[in-house]
This record gives sequence, C-alpha cells and structure tokens, in this order.
Amino acid sequence: MRTTIYRLSASAALLALALVSTPARAQVTPPPNDGTTEAPASPNAAPGPQPGYPPNGYPPPPAGYPPPGYAPPPGYAPPPSYPPPPRRYYRGQYNPQIEEPAGFHTHDGTFIRLQLGFGYNSMSANASGLDMKVSGGGAGFGIAIGGALNKNVVLYGTLLDSIASDPTIELNGQSQTANGASAGVVGVGGGMAYYLDNNLFLAGSLLASRLVVNNSNGDAIARSDWGFTFDGQVGKEWWASDNWGLGVSLQVLLGRMKDQDNGSGVTPTWSFASFNVLFSASYN
Repeated sequence: MRTTIYRLSASAALLALALVSTPARAQVTPPPNDGTTEAPASPNAAPGPQPGYPPNGYPPPPAGYPPPGYAPPPGYAPPPSYPPPPRRYYRGQYNPQIEEPAGFHTHDGTFIRLQLGFGYNSMSANASGLDMKVSGGGAGFGIAIGGALNKNVVLYGTLLDSIASDPTIELNGQSQTANGASAGVVGVGGGMAYYLDNNLFLAGSLLASRLVVNNSNGDAIARSDWGFTFDGQVGKEWWASDNWGLGVSLQVLLGRMKDQDNGSGVTPTWSFASFNVLFSASYN
C-alpha cells in the first residue's frame, strides 16, 4: 500500500514539472522557421512603418493639395484698425495707393513758403540831365501763403523785400560808397507756382512795390510812389518730411516806379533790377 502511494506521488511530481518547463523552453528556444511562417517580433522592438507609407509613418498628402485658387473663408477681412505702414517704413514692393498716407509728398491744401537769401540790387533814374544809379549786394526775403489747385499748380499771396547794404551811389559817372546807407524795394501781390513731378518749379508774381533809399542816419533821400514789380523764380525742392520741403531758387525782380513829387516838379522814373539766390522752407 505504501509503495503504491509513493509511485502516485512521483508521477504527479513529474507531470507538474513537465507542465511548468514546457512554456519556459518555448520562450528561450523559438520554433524552427521553415520559411512558411513569419518570425515573431521581439517584445522590445519598435513597430515598423505600414506598407505604402513613408519612413516617418505619415501618409503623403493627397494629389492636388492644397486646391488651386485657395481663398480665405467667406466674410473674412483684416481688422480695419490697422492701416498699412507709410512708404518710408515699408520694405516690400512699392504701391503708392496703399502705402502712402493722404497728402504724403503731395502739393495739396494749404501752401506756406518762407524764403531768405542774398543777391545784388541795382536802381537808376534820370531827371534834368542828372543820372543817378544806386547798386550793391544785400539780402532778399519773401513769404507766400496760399493753396494748391491740384498737385502741380499753387496760387498764393506774397510779400517780399530786397535790399542793398552800403550801396555805391553814382552821380553823372562819379561814384562813392555810402557806408551805413541802404537801398531796396518792398512789394506785396499775388502769384502762381507750377511744380513738375520731380519737384522742380517755376513761379511768377506781380507786385505793387515802392523803392526807398536811406542814408546812414536812416533818413529817406529818395522814395518812389507805388509801382509794379515782376518776380520770377526757378528752383528745386526736396521733401524733408511728409509735408515740408527744403529748396533753393534763383530770383529775378524787375520793376519800374515814379519818384514822389517833392514840389520841384521833377519826378524821375526809377528802374529796378535784382538778382537773388533764395533758400526756402515750404509747407504743402
């Protein structure tokens, strides 16, 4: 009886050992591959790409993507509170209708021009066989205020003064320098300027003017009635900001006016000419 029990116990132990050892051996020693079955993957190996996909695992985009003529969704528009930058800050392709603010580098609206420079003045008269000429270098000044009719044409009113300091006075060919004296013309009138696209300009004015010659004490030794003077200019301006320009011009003044009647019955007529170089600052 005891022998039979020992035999049953030994058989059960061998059966349990066989059940435990068979899966372990299967994990250590893979079954032979005869080419008809696929070898099992290693438990730690990364999954490979699917057939027909690129190595990164992402499918290629469909043919014809993105569709031609793509446009933003209906109703989309950029925010209205962000205007395009001015031309001088924009580095892309220039489009003046988009990048330039209104009035940028354009002759429009109010026009103001200030001019100051230097030049040469000459005036002469003849009365009762006495020839007198006054000439010399000095300064020129002008101010004009008006408005633009369009981007090329400007109308304005103007005030100017052209004066010679320490002039030379000639009487019948005899001349001397009048130190401390002055001689000049002051005028007021209106005119027009025409600007080309490159900011070259031509300007002309007609002024009511009078001539005054003062001695070194400031007393008038000659004074004319009001006459007329033509002011002609040609010049060039360069934009310094959106609306301000700096420029230079050549000015010619030609005038003619009668001397005041001093009771002697002799009223000579003065002829006046001035040539100036003027530097300007103008607002458009």
